[in-house]
Amino acid sequence: MKHLKKLAALLLAVVMTMAMSMTAFAADGDTTGIYKLTLTGTATGHTYEVYQIFTGDLKADADGSNKVLSNVKWGTGVTYTGTKTAAEVAESLKTEADLTSLLKEDDFKLATATKTVQSSKDSTVIDGLVAGYYLVKDQDGTQANKSDAYTKFIVEVVGDTSAAIKSDVPKVEKKVKDTNDSTGETTGWQDSADYDVND
Repeated sequence: MKHLKKLAALLLAVVMTMAMSMTAFAADGDTTGIYKLTLTGTATGHTYEVYQIFTGDLKADADGSNKVLSNVKWGTGVTYTGTKTAAEVAESLKTEADLTSLLKEDDFKLATATKTVQSSKDSTVIDGLVAGYYLVKDQDGTQANKSDAYTKFIVEVVGDTSAAIKSDVPKVEKKVKDTNDSTGETTGWQDSADYDVND
């Protein structure tokens, strides 16, 4: 009985050692598959919705330096009733115009946001993302009557990544020159001018 207890203790130690080494391997090899997306250049006052558009199998090189999403399927953030496969649609998204066109298709609908995040000044972190392609957009109507622009882009997440965005809108300053009718002298650029009819 004494030997049986020692054997059980030894087996338990072996099992615990293997379990700990497997956990360490998972941490070192980054096989947890949970990533974060850092948006740089953000301003306060934005509500970003994150939709998983595509998911798939994450394949990595032996050293883990090059990760690629293969076997692309539709993600949980959309419903699609068209005839193209997710891989075909993903391959066709090369420009912002392609994305805008996809979002306007009757067959394509945004379903459920994976995350909704309030923006921070300069940098906003969206964490807890699994590998896939995500649409990040300002929540509809949240920038009405504000001087910031709406954000909308698709990003591939196969590891911790970042994307630079621009929230502000262009500012236009208009200046005019004025010519004196009597002297013919023309001013430099200024805020206002006095023009007669037919000038």
